[in-house]
Amino acid sequence: KEAAIGKKITEIIAETRLPEMIEGSLSESADILTLDNGVTVAANRVPVAVDGEVRGAVATYQDVGEVQRLERKIRIRLSEKGFVAQYDFSDIVHASASIAECIRIARKFSRYDATVLITGPSGVGKELFAQGIHNNSLRKHSPFVAINCAALPETLIESELFGYAEGAFTGASRKGKAGLFEMAHGGTLFLDEISELPLVLQGRLLRVLQEKEIMRIGDNKLIPVDVRIVCATNRDLSSLVREKRFRSDLYFRIATLGLYIPPRNGRSEDIDRLAGHFLTAFAKEHRQ
Repeated sequence: KEAAIGKKITEIIAETRLPEMIEGSLSESADILTLDNGVTVAANRVPVAVDGEVRGAVATYQDVGEVQRLERKIRIRLSEKGFVAQYDFSDIVHASASIAECIRIARKFSRYDATVLITGPSGVGKELFAQGIHNNSLRKHSPFVAINCAALPETLIESELFGYAEGAFTGASRKGKAGLFEMAHGGTLFLDEISELPLVLQGRLLRVLQEKEIMRIGDNKLIPVDVRIVCATNRDLSSLVREKRFRSDLYFRIATLGLYIPPRNGRSEDIDRLAGHFLTAFAKEHRQ
């Protein structure tokens, strides 16, 4: 930095674009540049106005390596908040060939980054499979964030998924709030009971899947997100599509890979193994 003092900025950073800032009065953020010394930086440029007239411009440059280290710290904080997948395929108690086949298929799905739709009756362990898929994927060191779409009212689901800007509505945090898509950046977002997602939010979810960008409620800025989506439901989505209660375009988008978990009453060989597992767990819990 000492060598830059007294020189024209174009001699140091050819792609500075500060003259354009002065002429166009428009700011730019998060522009990625590689300098002559090989360092990659994120550039932010802002025109400076005095009495309504642009008199200059300021640029700040941040080493992308530092940004990545900061992102790792954020991921650690997210882990401390519980955004981690606690279970793996080895935690799925079974003796039946049908569940063994489900695990084999789920392991295969883990290798890819496509959306997964897990179906099956309530209580068959759909979230266990979702966590197993995450923990066996390239995203395993990143957040695993889950939300039950049936547990929250429509307005709250929207703010939980997409977040909101400062002052977006009465009672909103002064600093705004990041949504679950932002919190799951780089990792996996598990949408349980996806069939209960309101139609208006189905459209927003479809756009996120297509564009890989979200916009907080009350904001006008798009935020890029890199998230793998895993969904689960105990209902027949194809029937809901025919009844026009679920968007067909969203259905085909989330069902790129499909995994059906069979009901327990159809795999009697698992009963002894499950009974033994729960008896041991309860005995340990109650010190018996």
